[in-house]
Amino acid sequence: MTFPLPPGRVVVVGDVHGCSDELKDLLEASQFHPSLDELVFVGDLIGKGPSPEEVVRIARKYSAKAVQGNHEYNLLQWRKRGGILPDPEGRIKERYAATVKGLEEDEWDWLESLPLKLQLDLPQSPLPVMVVHAGLVPGVSIEQQEPENLVNLRSFDHEGRASKQYDAGGGGWARHWRGPMQVIFGHDARRGLQREPFAIGLDTGAVYGDELTALLLPKNLDRSLAHLEPQHFAQVRARRASFGQIQRCFGLIIKV
Repeated sequence: MTFPLPPGRVVVVGDVHGCSDELKDLLEASQFHPSLDELVFVGDLIGKGPSPEEVVRIARKYSAKAVQGNHEYNLLQWRKRGGILPDPEGRIKERYAATVKGLEEDEWDWLESLPLKLQLDLPQSPLPVMVVHAGLVPGVSIEQQEPENLVNLRSFDHEGRASKQYDAGGGGWARHWRGPMQVIFGHDARRGLQREPFAIGLDTGAVYGDELTALLLPKNLDRSLAHLEPQHFAQVRARRASFGQIQRCFGLIIKV
């Protein structure tokens, strides 16, 4: 058994999707200390799972930072269209909208305030560390990355074009990323925990009954993400499958 690093960390949590019980389990397993640790989410705090409002309230209670995931982004865009059902653009179904009906207006305002990308404050890291929900396109500056890719990218096709599909033909985007930023992301539960030289993917399918994962980074981190060890990860098993199931293809699983 491995044990989490002592407090004084940036705790980056993968896709929660409204699974508040699992989030509380993960914070306990990682020995999260609100006055010493900083809490960060890779997006998709809401959508699919049973308790999105409680997840948002936990995040705000601990003054967490986060980026918007595709679920926040799409639901916020729908609200800007008037929150009408049926959705004129066909993106938001009635059952899906019902999962977030318990969110208060100030909680929507907080979600609206979240950026699409976030650089972590790790001054001793040999390379900058960026959090995005989905991915980045190599060769494009951070400032010029398209919002659609920041919240939806999973793969490239055979011709190198960005795709939100898992099996586009050219492999996952993180395999192609060579910096200069190191990236922590989510969004890709089918691939599970991903560890590439310049990117780590934390979506391990909690809402599908698999795991919820966190990355534990000391605030004085002085190594690259490629050289993290088992104690830099915490993971808990989901209590239940809240939204179907996925077939895991690959992924290194490290449990606390």
